[in-house]
Amino acid sequence: MTSTVNQAFNDFLKEIEPNDSEKEKIIKRHQYIRESLRGIIKNDNRKPDFLTGSYARHTQIRPINDIDIMVTFDRDEYWVKYGNKPQLFLSYLKRKLREVYPNSDIRTQTHSIGLDFNEAPNVDVVPAFIINYEEQIYQIPDRKFTRFIRTSPPRHQELISNFNARLNQKFIPVIKILKKWRQTNKINLKSFHLEVFCMDIFNAPFGNFQDGVKIFFNNAATKIMEKCIDPIGISGELDDYLSVEEKIKLSKLFSEMANFVNKAIELESRGLHQDSIDQWHQILGSPFPKPIFQSVSISGSSKSKKKTNFPPEGRNPRFGN
Repeated sequence: MTSTVNQAFNDFLKEIEPNDSEKEKIIKRHQYIRESLRGIIKNDNRKPDFLTGSYARHTQIRPINDIDIMVTFDRDEYWVKYGNKPQLFLSYLKRKLREVYPNSDIRTQTHSIGLDFNEAPNVDVVPAFIINYEEQIYQIPDRKFTRFIRTSPPRHQELISNFNARLNQKFIPVIKILKKWRQTNKINLKSFHLEVFCMDIFNAPFGNFQDGVKIFFNNAATKIMEKCIDPIGISGELDDYLSVEEKIKLSKLFSEMANFVNKAIELESRGLHQDSIDQWHQILGSPFPKPIFQSVSISGSSKSKKKTNFPPEGRNPRFGN
């Protein structure tokens, strides 16, 4: 039984975290793919391959549909042939993956080759060249714009980790909460963009997780209209996939959500934890815990209350003993 809002958020985070079984599948899958590719392409031996994406940054949530692997290619061997031809570079990797997985669904994507399996997780393999080993800068193909672009997944991972430490280890949990909200509501926000977008919003430690969500939505409507730039100055604008019209829609949505979130915070401040939990459940959806009873609607317009289902050990504190 969830008696307080803090407990509800802790239970919610446990539910959206990858479990041990999922982690074991991820480890087995990425290790096999990496080892297989090492035998059929010539890697850059300084760093042949490594995990990237949300899982590597510890911001991934359930269900884990895919994981990202970056595979480096020896520049002397491949650059002359593929350096100005990102489409051909991706096609070459696709052929090599087909040798290992002849029966799998293999897709060419913007920066990677997608491998679909009978059960999750699927895998996105990103081919790359090392530009600067010491500064961990890589070049990857961009099929959409027919060019190579620069990125640095290890430095991005370090950036998120350091920011999380600065915010007393609460930044990454709030990111996961927001990713679940995004997932439930099918919001068009890419993972890394959302993470950096949050870094632009949070400038100091906050109290509990609900305070973090409140800070995000109270500032996101304005912030989304500004450019979101890669903080290490390598990958350029991270929000260039969003049109002005899409940003305006997101801004309106963030404003609406801020009202709902502020209502949930206000209910908690009055000691109405079950009403607040009800509000948060409607905002975040399952698996956020349901309240012991149902009362206030998310719009705040309903005054009616359903019959309270008291817990076995006694009545809800709101109603006394």
